[in-house]
Amino acid sequence: MLSNWIAKVKNQIHYLPIFNVIMMKQLSPADQLSMSATNLFKAFDLISRIRLNWIYLTPVAVYFILFITGFSLTNDLHERLMAFLTSMTDSVAEEGGFLSFLFTATSFLTWIIIKVVLFILFGIFSGYLTLIVLAPLLTYVTEKADAELTGEKQSFN
Repeated sequence: MLSNWIAKVKNQIHYLPIFNVIMMKQLSPADQLSMSATNLFKAFDLISRIRLNWIYLTPVAVYFILFITGFSLTNDLHERLMAFLTSMTDSVAEEGGFLSFLFTATSFLTWIIIKVVLFILFGIFSGYLTLIVLAPLLTYVTEKADAELTGEKQSFN
């Protein structure tokens, strides 16, 4: 049983990422770039052959949905924070004068700070969130590509 597995691995050693890393270290940077570009176009061709071109748009859609959700959540956070501040100041904003201006300026600065924090956090974590959401779909694409390359059909049980 183990010997069969070892023989299979030896026959498919070029599929292992570590083999590619070892092989890439022996190539010049120009050859590495050329090989990378060639493999990129092979991957596009493979995705086209197995009719999964729609997969290119799914990260964009997930990214957009995450952004809109984050934007609406920050608006809700701002509204709740301003309602809390209004309740604490006994409706200072309605009296007019300097305190009203100060409350309006505080509201605007709070809105700006919340949006800036959103953009920073979104920039840091959006890639991770997108990968987490797309993991099941990427598994499906990987299995379809593997079936096309090796001819072995995988079951999703």
